[in-house]
Amino acid sequence: MVMILDFSIDPFILRLAINNEKWCRVSLVLENKVTYLGAERVDYIVKHLLESLSDDEKTINGYLDGFPVYWVLSLSEAHTILYMANELDGRVLFWQDSGAKILTTLQMREEQKRDCLQKLLILQKTVSS
Repeated sequence: MVMILDFSIDPFILRLAINNEKWCRVSLVLENKVTYLGAERVDYIVKHLLESLSDDEKTINGYLDGFPVYWVLSLSEAHTILYMANELDGRVLFWQDSGAKILTTLQMREEQKRDCLQKLLILQKTVSS
């Protein structure tokens, strides 16, 4: 059985598909187009997303499109990397491919960030039990 968890980041959906072995496939959905971003253990993904969405100060790893960004996580299989930047009303997410090319940039508003945090905290309890 696969558990699907969607995070709305208008106009996209960030989809986590978690199997019984707690392996998580990550995809980006726009209308009917699904872009596979990679996979990793669900506890790894949850831990890194929770840390990146917290309001704690982050170490800046570089700049993308003029934004000071910090590394969030790296995914296996498709070898993508997620970077984030803080913004007044939320976060900016940068998905980068294995060749360091930006696949997409997403604007996550504050209310979407809160929703993501809430879902991730529930998921964290589910996978740790």
